Amino acid sequence: MNRLPFLLLPLLLASPAFAQDATIAAPPLAVSGVPSAVGATFDAELRKSLSGKGKLLAAEAGSKSGVDGTCKATDCGKKLALAAGARFALTGTVVNNDEIYTVELSLYDAANDKQTKAKQVCELCGADDVKGSVAKAVKALTPALAAKAPPPKAPPPPPPPEENKVSMQVESVPDGADVLLDEKKVGQTPIGLQVKPGKHTVVVRKQGYLDATRQVSALDQTIKLKVTLVLDPTAGAAVAPPVAPPLEQPATPPPAAEAKAPVDTSGFTGVGWGLTVGGALAAGAGVWLVILDGEITCTDGRGRRECPNVYNTKGIGIPALGIGAAALGSGITLLILDALREDAPAAAPTVAPTADGGALLQWSGRF
Repeated sequence: MNRLPFLLLPLLLASPAFAQDATIAAPPLAVSGVPSAVGATFDAELRKSLSGKGKLLAAEAGSKSGVDGTCKATDCGKKLALAAGARFALTGTVVNNDEIYTVELSLYDAANDKQTKAKQVCELCGADDVKGSVAKAVKALTPALAAKAPPPKAPPPPPPPEENKVSMQVESVPDGADVLLDEKKVGQTPIGLQVKPGKHTVVVRKQGYLDATRQVSALDQTIKLKVTLVLDPTAGAAVAPPVAPPLEQPATPPPAAEAKAPVDTSGFTGVGWGLTVGGALAAGAGVWLVILDGEITCTDGRGRRECPNVYNTKGIGIPALGIGAAALGSGITLLILDALREDAPAAAPTVAPTADGGALLQWSGRF
């Protein structure tokens, strides 16, 4: 048996012909600080270094995306790869600043959603040295270009065909009973259900009634189940008899307020008159005693002002005058208060018999 094909197979798999499955979209390098002709040699070196690492699309591929070499963000890579229909998007720049060349490349892998960057700096370099820096930057990206793409996701399995259901209606007398379908509560009567074809156990349960259990076979027609529940004879023993509400006692009327005996203030009138009259007399006597003070009692007719007997009544007259004035004021006040009482009877004349068979006319009441 010829073993030559088997020996050549690994070499064929490792050859560049089998590395062309990965596509690379790379717009021209953005070169600054050098003539455009020199910049074109840098871009040519880029594409030469990429050969054998994947299928390099034309430089104009994905031009509608508006992405150029200066854009190195992940979003730019996604946009370029999507517009060109490529797995990889490569952008790069070569900047000359005082004969110091900086080469920056950015590679986006759409299959793994990953971005890899490479940077080379060449000081006081010629054009050939810069092209060598471009080749080194591409070499740094080789592991990312050789990364395997994840296997395509298998489409989700189609949903299983929906099993035909059979309609079931459950009613009970009385309504409001719990319905258990195959030992699982599904609601209360009346209720409509969708059940799988086959045999099912339906239990209708309500407090105070015996459970009703039915075995049903669901085929292809609507099942109508109506159950009349039977009272549970033992349910009454467990329920305490209702307690009659206590009889309402007639409300006891509040005790009548005791009539207060009217205060007899008839004595105020007498006291008032007594104080008024007594006060007036005392005040008058006091005035008279004050005036009398110092008068001579001599009666010899000689007209002398000095005599052994002289009235000294001021010391008694002034207190008498004060006491009389106070009594007079108190008496008048009592008479006024008595006259202002609303319950005081109006003044009216009365005739009272006397012991000697005569009659006495009196005035009583409020003046």
